[in-house]
Amino acid sequence: MTTIGRYTAADSERELVLIAGARGARLLVDRRAADAGDARLLAHLSSDEPDANAVLVCREYLAGPSRSARPLRPADLTAMPDGLRDQQPGRPFVPRVLRDASGRGYALRAILGFN
Repeated sequence: MTTIGRYTAADSERELVLIAGARGARLLVDRRAADAGDARLLAHLSSDEPDANAVLVCREYLAGPSRSARPLRPADLTAMPDGLRDQQPGRPFVPRVLRDASGRGYALRAILGFN
C-alpha cells in the first residue's frame, strides 16, 4: 500500500491510497484514515501505468466541488483494469468508438507484450 495523500472531509480525516489489485494492477482508493472504512474506488491502474497517474487523478478529485466515487467492491481486487479486459484469451476485441466534433471515430486498444 502506498499513501498518495490525505485530506479532511466533513466527517473524518481521509486518505488516498494505492492498494494491490490483480496482475500487478493498483487500485486508487479514498478511505477513512482511522479505520480504512468507507473505501471508495477512484481509479484502476494497470501494471504498466506510473504512480504519477494516480497523483493526477487525486489532484482532479480533490479539486472538484463534490467528491463522489462508488464504493470499493471485493470484485475490484480481482478484476482486470479496463484496458486489459478486452485481451482475455478467447474474447474477441470489440472497440469502443469515440467520435470527435467532426464525426471522426477513434478506438484505443492495449496490446500485451508490446514495447
